[in-house]
Amino acid sequence: MLPGQVDLVLRLTTSLRSRSSRARGDDHAIRGLLQLLGEVFRSCGLADAEAGALVTLDAIYQVQQSALDADVQTTLGRIVDHDVCRRDPLAVRAAQAVALLELIQEETPTTADLVARTLYEKLGDGNQIEPVTAVLEALRNAGLLGYSERTGYKIQSSAGGEWQRERDDIGVPGEQVSGIVSEKLKELLGDVDRGRLQGRPFSWSALFSDGRHLKDKQLLSSRDDATVTVDLRFLGSREDRLSSKWIPDSGREELHERLLWVSAEPAPAVETVRELARSRQMVERHASREASLPLAKKRLLIEERSRLNDLETKLGSALRSAFIEGAFFFRGRELRASDLGSGFSGALQGAAERVLPDLFPHFVSIAVTEGELLQLLEPVLAGPSTKFLEQGLGILALDAGKYVPACSGTVPTRIRQHIEKENGLSGATLVSVFGGPPYGWPADVVKAAVAGLLRAHAVRIRPEDGPEISSPRDAGAKDLFKRDRDFRRADFFPAGESEVGPRDRVAICQFFKERFGLDLDREDETIADAVFSHFPSRRDRLNEVRTRLSGVPGPPPVPQPLIRLEKALNECQRSRQVAETVAAVKKHLDDLRDGLGTLDLLRAELTDEAIAILADAARALSGEIRQLDEAQALEEFANDAETLREHLRRERPWRDAGSLRPLIDRIRERYVEARRLLLTAQEELAEAARGRVMARDGFSRLSADAAHRVLQPISRALIDTTVTALSPPLVDLGGGVALRLLRAEHDANARLDAELASLESDAVTVTPLDARLSGREVRSREELDAILAELKERIGAVLDRGDRVRLL
Repeated sequence: MLPGQVDLVLRLTTSLRSRSSRARGDDHAIRGLLQLLGEVFRSCGLADAEAGALVTLDAIYQVQQSALDADVQTTLGRIVDHDVCRRDPLAVRAAQAVALLELIQEETPTTADLVARTLYEKLGDGNQIEPVTAVLEALRNAGLLGYSERTGYKIQSSAGGEWQRERDDIGVPGEQVSGIVSEKLKELLGDVDRGRLQGRPFSWSALFSDGRHLKDKQLLSSRDDATVTVDLRFLGSREDRLSSKWIPDSGREELHERLLWVSAEPAPAVETVRELARSRQMVERHASREASLPLAKKRLLIEERSRLNDLETKLGSALRSAFIEGAFFFRGRELRASDLGSGFSGALQGAAERVLPDLFPHFVSIAVTEGELLQLLEPVLAGPSTKFLEQGLGILALDAGKYVPACSGTVPTRIRQHIEKENGLSGATLVSVFGGPPYGWPADVVKAAVAGLLRAHAVRIRPEDGPEISSPRDAGAKDLFKRDRDFRRADFFPAGESEVGPRDRVAICQFFKERFGLDLDREDETIADAVFSHFPSRRDRLNEVRTRLSGVPGPPPVPQPLIRLEKALNECQRSRQVAETVAAVKKHLDDLRDGLGTLDLLRAELTDEAIAILADAARALSGEIRQLDEAQALEEFANDAETLREHLRRERPWRDAGSLRPLIDRIRERYVEARRLLLTAQEELAEAARGRVMARDGFSRLSADAAHRVLQPISRALIDTTVTALSPPLVDLGGGVALRLLRAEHDANARLDAELASLESDAVTVTPLDARLSGREVRSREELDAILAELKERIGAVLDRGDRVRLL
């Protein structure tokens, strides 16, 4: 025995003892290697053999066959009786070697080479690999042996034969083959690095066609618009794979942007696919009921899973080989895959980098960040990125120390031309067109160019929601460029002819210089900024003047220039969109000019002092003058009163309002004088009434409190007012006061009678008696005698009762 054979036999006997119940029962027969070899020597007659004879594995099988599983022994019996073994005795010896070697195939696969090495009969025999391989494959094709990439050959048990027959009966249609190939290619493409152009990586897009069942099936897609599309062709017919066919076809318009990759002979990969499909179906059939399977079938299921993994790996290798041996075609050129890189991934990446300059001839390597993009939307261009200048994208230019949106570079020029050609298109289309071949511009570069065109008033934007945008300063402009979704859903149009021409802008700027002292650039954004900065304060001034006008007596109607000004200010500030704002200023320029002039004039004239004088004049007319006129005391001041009335009826009475002050003061002085005279007369009447009450008999006997109570009605009858007050009116201070004092005097006398009665226990009752003399006329002595006789009779009746009489 050779050294390797000793180790091999030791491993086989160890595995046999651990797996076979028969072996554990016959431990006395295999306790040591020497006992085994002794048995081999005796049974095979090796002691009598010539020098150089070797112990073969089939000889060891003859000794150990009883320790193998019964199913294995049964299958070996069928192998011995098979035609293959009758024709070639080597087949029996190879099958017996496999029966033992499969005991250790988890660690050492049972390959044809290993089987051949265990069957050398003597030193000097030639290489037996080819004949051994032939008989092993013959036995395998006959269903007597099984094979796995991982574990090699094994004896096909009865359960295994049934498993194999079931497996062989599974049909694999062409559609399924194509589906599995496309699935595996998609997996292989996932490991391919992206091709690069000027340092920028380009994403992959992949299609698959097999010429029969699948056409342009999408394997990979990308959200990027700048992609390299590889069209994988897995074609069975040799004529369909010829270069003479694909070189012209690759130049057709529909294939112009694709990198075509045509595989070589697909037959080996197809056979692997069919085996893989059968293996997958066997696993799917039995995995759901694995727990209830017999032990033998559980082992077969485990082996099938192992075979499935091996076939997955084998298919990947087969497809890699098929495509690496194939060729790329691009725009009438053929590129051998094996010349472009090592392996499937390297070849595809190399092909991409070879065709990228042709696929994107207008590519620019500039990248624009969000912060740099937003610089183009700022109100003032101060220190923008050099990427936007003429040496970069050509969006901006420096003119007399000032950055202007020239948009003279290739990127903004081509985008503007495309928008004008299409007469408007969506943002998604814009990004797609210039993101794909032949440009490959990133979305941020496209956005930057559009922002420059917007600043140059070369485009206008209609967002999905909200008003149209014609300037970077319009509401929603920044959000639209910051949010990719909003940009793609917006529509972009050529700017067209503006409503506001150069002459209009000159007139508007002149207006701002005259009214606000501003020297404006003749740009819409500058004009709109001036509107948003200065018009709100003029609106406040207009409200202030309206408030002052409401304080003028009347009040007078608001002047028409101010009404038109209010409308103009509202219209100019109604929208935050620059174009609409400037157009509104143009439309209402005359009303703004006239209205602001009137506003400034009224604001200067309508002073607090003038409004106060007019209010005083109105109060004098409704108060002092009216009362003097009712009391017929106006006299020589009637002309002053008429002057006040005429002045207040003027259209703008606040003008020269100061001249009314002397008139108002004179009239008030006359009013105060008239009121003072009436109050003096009131006091004199009251004093006379008090004197008459106090002159009556008995008043002097009253205490101070009683005297106060008696005279209190007279004090209450007086009107408590001042000489400047307007209430009560002068008329009430005249005749009305005398009547009230007369009644108060009667009340005071009655109170005096009551007070005096309370002082005396036998006091005489005083009866007030109305003499009825007020207003009576006496024309003769006879009438006088009649009156006296009437009084004598009436008074006498009261005196006869013992009462006193107080005439009223």
